[in-house]
Amino acid sequence: MGLPKGNYSGTGGVSVSSLFRKLIFAVYFGERDIFFTTQTKSGSRMQFRRNIVERIKTLAPFFVLDKDPYVVATPERLYWIQDAYTVSNRYPYAQPYSNGINYIRNSVKIVVDAYNGSVDFYLSDPRDPIIRAYNRMYPGLIKGLESMPADLKAHIRYPKDLFDIQMNLYTKYHQTDPDTFYKQEDIWEFPTISANGQTSRMESIYSTLSILDNDKEEFLLFAPMTPKARTNLRSLVVAGCDGPNYGKVVVFSFPRGTLVFGPQQVDSFINQDTRIAQNLTLWSQTGSRVSRGKMIIQPIGEAIAYVQPVYMQATDNASIPQLKRIILSKGENPVMEPSLQLGIEALNTRMQGTAKQP
Repeated sequence: MGLPKGNYSGTGGVSVSSLFRKLIFAVYFGERDIFFTTQTKSGSRMQFRRNIVERIKTLAPFFVLDKDPYVVATPERLYWIQDAYTVSNRYPYAQPYSNGINYIRNSVKIVVDAYNGSVDFYLSDPRDPIIRAYNRMYPGLIKGLESMPADLKAHIRYPKDLFDIQMNLYTKYHQTDPDTFYKQEDIWEFPTISANGQTSRMESIYSTLSILDNDKEEFLLFAPMTPKARTNLRSLVVAGCDGPNYGKVVVFSFPRGTLVFGPQQVDSFINQDTRIAQNLTLWSQTGSRVSRGKMIIQPIGEAIAYVQPVYMQATDNASIPQLKRIILSKGENPVMEPSLQLGIEALNTRMQGTAKQP
């Protein structure tokens, strides 16, 4: 079966309408068939550097790029948005974080047209002196954020890499009492959890919640924190991504001495639940392999709920994992149901039954 054929009508690529251009490309790519082919026409175009990271790095190698570019759908077409950072290792009186870097700003939002390949740079932090210097060196390269189309601006999000760096430092420097800081009595850390025989750190995640504004749901980036070397939940840190709350970071701390179960503890409750264990064991004996996915923390009302998908996959290599169950838990009361809605209903029923017990 051959590849589907179609006519490209965009502006991306470089014209190969002449023999000279074909010769240049043949030499550049080391491919003689580019020169000898008879399939090109006057409107043919050569597209290369189609990977967006390579494309951006070729145009602006002085930016450090976020590891997670994301695609955005607008009424016109698809676009990629890439967060970019300015960094330095020479900021005075600042502690080095990684590779000697002691200064970082998310100063640029880069938009790549997925069809035409055009790249636009938008200034998101005009206070950054480094980006102001680049702006003077390359006039016209970086546009003002106000010129970004509204359909794209609505999808801007707070960058995860920057947030994780901030949280790694905040685990120590949230201690504002001098005596507590000197003794390092309240250091936080990202929680760890075991899944499928491997222990990994729970990362910050994006979610849609009504935390910063109770009247509406917003797209947020949030991270759980536990006390160092302990497993109970100590705080939730939330960064806004929408509208006026963009970049607003709020810390919801649980008082010291108050027990709020953390991911490791909830994972133990799930493993100890006989009903869940029986089903998982039974499914694993029928020629299938059962695995539990990433655990997600969801604040619901005044409680902290944990959500974890359960996948089933045949033992042969060609099989694809299928979502079969959802595990929900509030503290010591996990339930497993076929859907999220059924899980919430079962969890509420179980919580009510637990509350009625003497």
